[in-house]
Amino acid sequence: KLREFYNLICSFPEKKLKFNHLVQLVFVSAFSILISCDTKPVDTRRINSDPLKTGSDTLKKEISIEGIDGSHHQGDINWSAVKGDSIHFVFMKATEGVTWVDPKFRQNWKAVKDAGMVLGAYHFYRPERDAIQQADNFINTVVLDSRDLPPVLDVELKYNVSKRDIRQDVLIWLKHVEAAYNRKPILYTDSSFVNLNLANEFTNYPLWIAEYADSVSGSLAGWDKWTFWQYTNSGEVKGVAGPVDRNVFRGTLTEWEEL
Repeated sequence: KLREFYNLICSFPEKKLKFNHLVQLVFVSAFSILISCDTKPVDTRRINSDPLKTGSDTLKKEISIEGIDGSHHQGDINWSAVKGDSIHFVFMKATEGVTWVDPKFRQNWKAVKDAGMVLGAYHFYRPERDAIQQADNFINTVVLDSRDLPPVLDVELKYNVSKRDIRQDVLIWLKHVEAAYNRKPILYTDSSFVNLNLANEFTNYPLWIAEYADSVSGSLAGWDKWTFWQYTNSGEVKGVAGPVDRNVFRGTLTEWEEL
């Protein structure tokens, strides 16, 4: 919004040049003061925390199973090295919208299975697209067996879609996919989005929460607890060049096997 406002100022007619320069000066000065007063990171989701080190003793016992998620953005990955770095599971981006398929999904899917890790796939939801067509895009792309994790719907965008419509369409996707796989899908979202848009509507689905801090704080919009927690987007894992999302599963080994 600040950039749009600045560009608007710069587009004023040349005859208003002096006024243009004055407003630019005021804008830059005010913005500089704003930045200097804010000592916290602009994007708190970039905190590279480690819940296995900073969490309570009880929490540490509940989240001993670690994993990562990724897509074609991570490039070529050495999955054997990833497994050797105490990574137990991997969620791969499979589809987005009604037609898009991640160009590295099939390659990564086979490679992760060959490496012997537990695998899951997710669909990135586009709120302005048809929910059934998006579900079919995922179903036609991803084949799950009994050792794979449940399908995942990644919901983090709203655009100009109403809260009522996005809830209705998300539920359509979840039910359509659940019927296809006979598995209850996992819902991925971040803390602010779920509380603003999905509160108390989907608590019968497992929650994968994204919150980049030392703990998941505040309300979980009706859920008693999260099932997966994406606690950083700047993690380091052997076999992956560059930062990667890191996650933990919350539950016992028995609950892990059941999932």
